[in-house]
Amino acid sequence: MEDQSKTKQALIQELASLRQKIEELEQSESEWKNEKEELKKSEARFRSYFDLPYHGIAITSPEKGWIEVNDRLCSIMGYSRGEIVRMTWSEMTHPDDLAADLEQFNRVLSGQIEQYNMDKRFIRKCGKIIWTNLSVGCVRKSDGRVDHIIAVVEDITSVKLAEEAMRESEDQYRSLFDHSGDAILLTAPDGRILAANPEARRIFGRSEEEICRIGRAGLMDLTDPHLAAALEERARTGQFRGELTFVRKDGALFPGEISSAIFRDRDGNSKTSMIVRDITDRKRAEEALTRSEEKFRKAFYTSLDSVNINRLEDGMYISINPGFTRITGYTEGDIIGKTSIEYNVWGNIEDRQRLVAGLRKDGEVINLEATFRMKGGDIRYGLMSASVIDLNGVPHILSITRDITVRKRAEEALRRTEENFRRSLDESPLGVRIVSAAGETIYANWAILDIYGYDSLDELKATTVMKRYTSESFVEFQTRREKRKRGDYLPSDYKISIVRKDGVVRHLQVFRKEILWDGEAQFQVIYRDITDRKRAEEELQLTLESLRKAFGATIQVMVSAVEVRDPYTSGHQIRSADLARAIAMEMGLPQEKIDGIRMAGSIHDIGKLSIPAEILSKPTKLSEIEFSLIKEHAGKGFEMLKDVESPWPLAEIVYQHHERMDGSGYPRGLEGEEILIEARIMAVADVVEAMASHRPYRPGLGIDAALEEIEKNRGTFYDNAVADACLRLFREKGFQLEGARF
Repeated sequence: MEDQSKTKQALIQELASLRQKIEELEQSESEWKNEKEELKKSEARFRSYFDLPYHGIAITSPEKGWIEVNDRLCSIMGYSRGEIVRMTWSEMTHPDDLAADLEQFNRVLSGQIEQYNMDKRFIRKCGKIIWTNLSVGCVRKSDGRVDHIIAVVEDITSVKLAEEAMRESEDQYRSLFDHSGDAILLTAPDGRILAANPEARRIFGRSEEEICRIGRAGLMDLTDPHLAAALEERARTGQFRGELTFVRKDGALFPGEISSAIFRDRDGNSKTSMIVRDITDRKRAEEALTRSEEKFRKAFYTSLDSVNINRLEDGMYISINPGFTRITGYTEGDIIGKTSIEYNVWGNIEDRQRLVAGLRKDGEVINLEATFRMKGGDIRYGLMSASVIDLNGVPHILSITRDITVRKRAEEALRRTEENFRRSLDESPLGVRIVSAAGETIYANWAILDIYGYDSLDELKATTVMKRYTSESFVEFQTRREKRKRGDYLPSDYKISIVRKDGVVRHLQVFRKEILWDGEAQFQVIYRDITDRKRAEEELQLTLESLRKAFGATIQVMVSAVEVRDPYTSGHQIRSADLARAIAMEMGLPQEKIDGIRMAGSIHDIGKLSIPAEILSKPTKLSEIEFSLIKEHAGKGFEMLKDVESPWPLAEIVYQHHERMDGSGYPRGLEGEEILIEARIMAVADVVEAMASHRPYRPGLGIDAALEEIEKNRGTFYDNAVADACLRLFREKGFQLEGARF
């Protein structure tokens, strides 16, 4: 490049000199005649330079513009002469180089420099960018003004591309050197380390300066005697590969895999590239693999499952474990060297064909169910997993088979059970549907079709719920569906009313629960037709209501009879019954007990029918004998009622209503929990009403006195909970006893 540049500069100077001589000859005719021959020679020499095929040449003038361009310049630019002379120099120049070119050109025009030389890019006619070496000079007139400008252009694109490729190659090499996962060292023939990449610095625990200061033996202070042999082999063959042990700066040893080769750089100097890979992890993996192989060997011989290795090509047995013998009955002496087909091991030869096809396709087979024939001829089931392994370059099958005979037989039994279950559902007298969470019918037996009056499951599915249900049941259905969506609790059984296909309304008892159906969570809905039962219940209810009314009328007759005998206590039983019922409700007792208390309270003094009327209506204080006769009314009432059929223990309530918690009552002296809760309530109500109301032998004492009595003897005579409920009714909730004095 330097020689070419000098040649171009000389050429420019020569051309400038020739043009100057031509100008001088033109100015002097006499001189021109004398030097005509010399001029012709100079012009011929100039033309020979101008037409050189190596450089593009252009001659321009500040006044005239383009004067001449040679063929080489047209070839470089890709334009014809006619096209070039119609263009400006700037139009062909790459925009990024235009400013620098103009700056140098102006310096030449101004006389600051004689000429300039620069690498410059042009744009060819086809649009391609080319690199050139441009040399520009000018020829001046005698007065110093510029007469001609001469530009010499050399195409150096290939040189530039080669330099760029070399630069990219060096960058790639540097990137590879810096980012390699292996340690790389560059050494001189005498063993000096010239460079070390980051990975080398990491694995040796030293800086690059420290590595470069250490001799080769110092860096690789090996724990084995193989270094000398390694260096000798490298000197003999120019390369070395092997495993050596290296030492880090802190003295720790590590195994390394080394490869080295001698090469020459672009200056021809001999160097060695040495790649060191830390194989500590690989060594550990190899050790782990060795341990794993030992574990495999132990697992092979101790596994309860059958493990065997067969040649893929023909199934010949290479090895079996004791599990194989335990399950099949074949020993190593029986089967090694023989094929599975020879011994007819496969219960179904198609199972082996499926196994081999899967192995050839995917290299492994997982959980293949197959049947096997034991040594004694019995058939057993196995679950086989197998993969292809390489043994000395020959493909073999490693298979593990678990005996699942018990499971298969259990599955078969389960399948028969499921068939029986399906048959029982189909033939069940109860309607059965299996529905999804979305309400889709998956299964329906004949009974449900009979209940609805449909001919097929499709007809049932095609009929909407609104059409199948009565309006009231459809509203209840919508409510249940919304609650299920919200996750609310719903009872597992409920009642619905449906409209059959023929329009008849039927009443059903429904039981719904979640079950597994074909392995998925679904709902089983069982329907029982309770239309006849419901009709019977309604008739029974009517009968019971009639009996209840009759029983009530009978009770009322009894009450009237007592009041006729004892007119002074008229209304006492009814008022006592009302108060007793209110106390029971305040205590939160069941409605059934409340009804019994009200009924018993209405007749609790029925035993007074056996007491002489003159004693019952005596206006003065009763004698001791008379009072003892009065006390007999509880027992007499029991005798009257004990044989009366009733849903409540009326006779016992009447018998116990004068008993007290501490056992001081009569007639039997019962205490505490021996007394029915109904009788305990009746006792409080009887005392409050009796004290608050008038009697023939005394005026009424009033509610306050009655409540003081209850409060005073709470827990002694009267049940705590009953007494508290009574006090709350009067003092907090405003209960009033009709006819009582306040």
